[in-house]
Parts: sequence; C-alpha cells; structure tokens
Amino acid sequence: MKRLVFIGGILLFSLTSFANEIESKSKIDKVKVFLTGAQIERSTSAQLKAGRNKVIIKGVSAKLDEKSIQVRFTEAVKLMSVSTEIDYTLFEGNSGRIGQLNDSLKMVEARIQELNDIKSAINSEKDILNKNQKLNGSNSNVTVEQLEKAANFYRKRMEKINKELTDIRMETKTLSESKWILKHKLDELNFKESTRSNQIIMILDSKQPVKVNLDIEYFVSGCGWEPNYDLHASDLSGKIKMQYKAKVFNDTGNDWDGVEMILSTGNPNLSATFPELSPWYLKYMQYVQDQTKTISNQQLRSNVNYYIPDNTMNWDMVVEDNEKKVSKLQTQINSLNSYYSDVPNQFEQRQLYFSSARKPKSSVQYRTIEVSHLSSEFEIEEKYSIPSDKKPYLVEIKEHDLSGTFDYVAIPKMEKDAFLLAQIPGWEQLDIVPGPTRVYFDGTYVGESWIDTRNVEDTLGLSFGRDSKIFTDRKLLSEFSNKKVVGNNRKDSYTYEITVKNTRNIAVEMELHDQVPVSQDSDISVTVMETSDAVLEDVTGILTWKVKLAPNESKKFKISFTIKYPKNKKVQVRSFRKMKAPRFL
Repeated sequence: MKRLVFIGGILLFSLTSFANEIESKSKIDKVKVFLTGAQIERSTSAQLKAGRNKVIIKGVSAKLDEKSIQVRFTEAVKLMSVSTEIDYTLFEGNSGRIGQLNDSLKMVEARIQELNDIKSAINSEKDILNKNQKLNGSNSNVTVEQLEKAANFYRKRMEKINKELTDIRMETKTLSESKWILKHKLDELNFKESTRSNQIIMILDSKQPVKVNLDIEYFVSGCGWEPNYDLHASDLSGKIKMQYKAKVFNDTGNDWDGVEMILSTGNPNLSATFPELSPWYLKYMQYVQDQTKTISNQQLRSNVNYYIPDNTMNWDMVVEDNEKKVSKLQTQINSLNSYYSDVPNQFEQRQLYFSSARKPKSSVQYRTIEVSHLSSEFEIEEKYSIPSDKKPYLVEIKEHDLSGTFDYVAIPKMEKDAFLLAQIPGWEQLDIVPGPTRVYFDGTYVGESWIDTRNVEDTLGLSFGRDSKIFTDRKLLSEFSNKKVVGNNRKDSYTYEITVKNTRNIAVEMELHDQVPVSQDSDISVTVMETSDAVLEDVTGILTWKVKLAPNESKKFKISFTIKYPKNKKVQVRSFRKMKAPRFL
C-alpha cells in the first residue's frame, strides 16, 4: 500500500510540478546590430508561485542561436534550464489570420467543387438532348405542329443550358483567381509566422511567490548593416562635411519597434579560446583596386612600396544552422498546408504561383570586407523602428567636419576629365568602415565613390569625382610621327601633345599622368626623346608632372618616343577598351 502511495505521490508531483505555466509577453528593448547578425535584448516579467514554474516567451525569431541565450534577474529565484522549441500551434489552430485565410480557401474550393458538380449534371442533360434531337424522320405520324413544338423546346432549353454553363465558367474563373490569391497570401503569412514561431522556455524555481523581472539576451541572424557616407564640399577650401550613415535590414521575423540601437563592427562569433600568434612575414605590397568603383588613386601614387600585414580575418557571420532550421520549418509547414495539387494554366497565375513565398529567397547579398581588429560601436541617439521585411532602412550615425586639402589628378590618355581628390589626415579617429559614399560638390551631386581604408596610412584620399572645369586633351602630332624601315628593323616614332587648362577663377594644383611603352622583349627597344621634364618611372613607364595652373591658364606638354623592332613582326602600340554595342541581324 505504501508503494502505491509513493507511486501516486510521484505521479502527483509530475502533474503539479509545472502547475504554474506562464505565457509571458515580452518586448525588444535594445538591439546591437553587427555587420551580419545582432544581439537582441528582451524584457518581460512573470508572477511565480512557490515551487517550479515554466515561463514561456512566444513569438521569438526562429533564427535565434539557442547557445547564445542569457537570462538575468535580481530576485531570489533559481534558473534550472533554458531551451527553445517551435510553436506549431500558430499553424494548427483556426484562430487568427492564418485560420481566416484557410477557412476562406476551403469555402472557395467547396464552391468550385459545387460548380463542377452542377456543370457535370448540365453536360449530362445536354448530351441526352443531343442524342434525342432527331424526331425519327421516318415516322410519318409526327405532325408539323409537333415538330415545331419540339424544335422550340430544344432551342430554348439549349439556350438556357449554354447560359448556365457560361455563368458557371465565369464564376469558376473568378473563384480560381481568388483561390490563387488566397494561397499566395497564406504562403506569405506562413513564412512570416514561421520566422517568429520560436519560443523560449525557462524553468524557474522559487521558494515563495514572487514577481520576477527577466532580461533576456540572445544572438540572431538574418539582419545586419552596411556603412554609407555622404561627402559635401562647397568649394576648394578643404572644408568637408562627412555624414556617416548606415543601411540596416531586418529579416529576423521580429519587428524592432522603437528600440535602442547600437551599430557595431565587432565579431559576435568570437571564440572563447585564447588566440595564438602566427609568423609575421613581410612582403611587398600588392595593391588591389576594384575597377567597378571610382576610388582614390592616392594609395597608388604614394611612395610606399611595402607594408607590414597583420593577421586579417574575413568573416561572414550568418548563422547557417539557424537559416537551415527556418528552411526545414518551411518545408514542414508546406506539407501541413498541402494545397499545391496543380499549377494554373494562365500566365499571370503561373507567375504568382512560382514566385510564391513558399520558396522564399533573400534579396540581401553579402560581401567580405576588411575591418580593424579593434571594433567600433556607434550608439544611435534616437530610437528606431526597423520592420522585418528585408528592406534597407537608413539610420543616421554621426557627422564629421573634416579639414583636408584638394588637388587634381588627370590621365588624358584614358579620360578627358580631371578628378578632384581630397586628402584628409587623421582619418583613423573617424572609425571608418569600407563602404559606398555619395559625393556632393558645390551643391551638386557628383556621383558615387567608395571609401577603402585597406591601403591607407596617415592620409585618407577621398574622390570627389570629375571636374569639367579642368580641361585636358591629348593628341598625336602627325607631323612629328612616322614609320620607316631601316635594314631589318622597323622604326616607329610617336609624338603626343597634352594640353591642360584651368577654367576656374582660382588657381589649382594638378598631378598629370601619362606613359611611355616599356619593352619586355630583347628584340624590342624603346627610346624616349621628349617628356617635358616629367618624372619617369623606369619600371612602369609612367610619367608624372606636378602642374600649377592660374585662373584660365593653360599649359602644354610633349611626349616623344621611338620603338625599334624586327620588320617581320608586329607590335601593337595603341590600346583598346571593351564595350558593348548593338548588333543588328
């Protein structure tokens, strides 16, 4: 008997151990957004009873990293465990928007089936009439009056049948369109609900009834930010205003409504293991320039020809396991809502079907950038709201008033326009992250540039785009250029004239570049006759002039060289660029 009582006591304890199950509503108070990923801070409260309590926080992002959950509280309670699990009741119940859409979908499908049944019955009647429309012409007992009466009956009945079939066809078409729209909306809602279908479950033990205030932190993927800059300069005085901004996106499933926000360049996926030093090798600098972006050439024009690399780390911090979890959940939900039995025939409906959210694809593209090991954090003064819709939202970070110097760079061989560059010292204190920048000069939008700090030392070069008021021209002087054969060799002589003109009302300084060819074959020799006192780099053949131009002043420079090579060979001197052009067949 005691044994039975003991077992009963165990069963009673197991049934009452979680008697106080609490569904606690929480809100997101603070978000620290990393370049990829974010640290979320939630707050909630729960009224605990004496004993064991199960606190459930619903509506949490399914992209949460369970291992990162931290719970803080000041009350005298004991945290026994923290776990997460998917809340499938969001999709199984008939309440809420999902239930309404499912009910509407069932009603539409039921009406379509009803119309198909009516259509089948009408078609059967039509078949009977068609089979019996002949009044046995061999029967001489059928009078004209009877024949006319039968024909009228057949015509009127067939008119009514055809009208009923037309009405059914039109209503079925309307209902089919409604059906696909409902499926599309249900898909979108299922996807939205699935991304926030997670729930945090905490087991708390308390010796007495108490209200506990809980602060919960965790890491979540599916969000991030990209630095953006606006550069404004009104003239060439060197005063520049830099507006530091960020594009923040949220695809976590949870809207961030009026939250405190911090933007960070740190790595949230840091290991707890202490680091180890790697060998520190020196090598010559290999400058890498993205040709798709207009960036400053200051680094390429500097005298630095080596660097001391540190142990740079490129990381893309998307939590793949969480992304796979959401994808798996979507598959399970689609199997629960298995209404994809056929594909519509209409082109518009087929587009809607195949672009449906049942196969969602992120519109966010990731790239690898290099940032300093010493991370920077930017506390945003105002509270922001970033909905979970994958769209980028602009966040103001701070403004900097910069002082620098302006100069021009021109390469007439490649571009007729001169490029305005700003040289800014002390840029290390700005906490700059590589990113795109929009450039404005004298109140006019110049274009988009790119801030790249990889190859920068003391001075940061920022491109302010083209200046059409600085004119350059380069032309071949035919009277000083010729091609002739001398013995077994060919001698080709070229003379170019470069003109630069300053049409501004103030003096400017310019760095002018051109080049002479460099032979890489012993059979080919290059003799440079004229460079107009340019500085010549023997290895690259690049010519550089430091030019000062007064207002409306112009200057001319000449380049002259001769190429000698065997007459039975061809040497390509002219350079070409590739472009797309229309082709008509």
